[in-house]
Amino acid sequence: MNKSILKRITALLLIFSLMLAIAPTSQAAKKKTTIKLKSVDVPTYYLSTENRLTMTLYFKNGGDIPYIALEEWPVFFRMANKSYDEDYKITCKTKKNTFSYIKKIVNNDTIEKYDATFDFKKKTLHFLDKNAFFRRKDNSLTGADSISPSLKPLFKKTDASYNKYGSEITINLKKYGIDIFTKNGVHYIPLQTLSDLFFSVGMGAYMTYNGKALFFSASSSMPSDMLEEYQKGKKVKRSKAFAKFNYGELCMALDYLYGAQETHQIKTFDGFFYDSGLDMYLKHTDDAFVDAGVYYTINYYFDDLHSGFGNFSYNSSFNTDTEMMMELYSQPKGVSTAEYIKKREKYANAYAQYQPNGTKSYEEVDDTAYIKFDSFRYRSGGYTSVPTEDEIDNDCIRLMQYACNRILRNKSPVKRVVLDLSMNGGGASSAAMYVMGTFLGEAAFAVRDVKTGASSHSSYKIDTNLDGEFDSRDTLDGKGLELYCIISPVTFSSGNLVACRFKESGDVTLIGKQSGGGSCSVQPLCTASGTTFQIAGPLQISFDKNGSLYDVDRGADPDVYVKDVGRLYDRKYANEVLDDIR
Repeated sequence: MNKSILKRITALLLIFSLMLAIAPTSQAAKKKTTIKLKSVDVPTYYLSTENRLTMTLYFKNGGDIPYIALEEWPVFFRMANKSYDEDYKITCKTKKNTFSYIKKIVNNDTIEKYDATFDFKKKTLHFLDKNAFFRRKDNSLTGADSISPSLKPLFKKTDASYNKYGSEITINLKKYGIDIFTKNGVHYIPLQTLSDLFFSVGMGAYMTYNGKALFFSASSSMPSDMLEEYQKGKKVKRSKAFAKFNYGELCMALDYLYGAQETHQIKTFDGFFYDSGLDMYLKHTDDAFVDAGVYYTINYYFDDLHSGFGNFSYNSSFNTDTEMMMELYSQPKGVSTAEYIKKREKYANAYAQYQPNGTKSYEEVDDTAYIKFDSFRYRSGGYTSVPTEDEIDNDCIRLMQYACNRILRNKSPVKRVVLDLSMNGGGASSAAMYVMGTFLGEAAFAVRDVKTGASSHSSYKIDTNLDGEFDSRDTLDGKGLELYCIISPVTFSSGNLVACRFKESGDVTLIGKQSGGGSCSVQPLCTASGTTFQIAGPLQISFDKNGSLYDVDRGADPDVYVKDVGRLYDRKYANEVLDDIR
């Protein structure tokens, strides 16, 4: 045999023998890799410090990223949804590499099942139908018209309501560096992933950990009792692994939840943060840098008015360094935010000038009734009798009941009704629906999930005289009254929705300047490091016209342009303007 060939064969045999020797060693090393978990039982505050239970967090291999066991949380889901659905239940199902939450929905004689499935091999989360999975009992598919149990007797859904289901969604957690794992048949995911993809999406809330306790809040700014307890958290030094996870989780949450992503031309938030230079803040191990990064993102770059900063992380020096905090707050806002603040202040000054005795929710000036409120809000219940005048402030549902009772009374002098939304910045969608129903006889609007394509087309009758009937006696429509609505650039969100619906109906004359827009519902969120905030969420408020959906972000144009809207707060002058229209 040729000596050179023999040498080559000998070399190959040597390499092969070395591979055989190495392979068992590396396999053995791989088998020796074990996951060590430390479990910590922590007090868990639900919406306030008065509601307390205990949940368990887990820490992997001595790390500082808190994990939860998926099997342990259905009890919390049930508690959080019980007020909406006594029969609420989520079950767990496991296969070789997957864990699923299964939600069963019973409609008449049919049973539908929807799942949220984690694949622990592929590191993904798959929703068969995200909207259906999180849908609350008796509410529309998208849930933006969610009606609380205390308000349900005042609403009756009409046959014109329907839903359009959306697409399946698969979220690649591995892409964002989010680790999920199993140990002894139990399935673990980071606490922040549970918060972002189940609490923020499904319940309009978030959960955050301060090293001592868990806090579940439905507002970007925690209730004062919870915030006080939250700020007492244990101060820690973040690891690089935690900082990396914190950044990846934030990118994932915004990629799947920020409703204005397309209009902002953001392909991915990782790319956006890099291009804007915010990544070096948000990737930092010092939570004060993360606070600042979120603050700049919300107030300078997003600039959509629905997004807003909440609270600093408990672990941040902003909580103790007042000078540093004031320096951050003094930074310039986005153009839209700055303009909105300036105009709101202008109209507030005008109102103080022409109405020196303060806000009047309802007043009659000659033959004209004026109704004014600046936020769509309502009480938790007690709607059993027509309210008196001292019950109508800060509750626009009681205000509508009172106004209808006064306007439609026997021998009423009222011939015109003016709804003043010129300083209304939005609020509860169910309250906005009640106002629409009061003026139009029916509250109709649509909500589209921009991430899944699902939509809900909702139509309701309302009861204002509290007789349990839903008829013409409950509305100002069809009574021969002249109906008007004052709008301005400050008219935003739910206020803007009402203005757009009035414009589309043609039954209410809009006076003033173009309304401010705002089409996406508010979505509370937090970072893993504990910075709380809110964003314009994926649910986009729209209205139907000719079978098509139109969002309301551009606002409504007035039918009658008034250069100085603030002058209309002089109600005698406003009556003269209305006389000219008449």
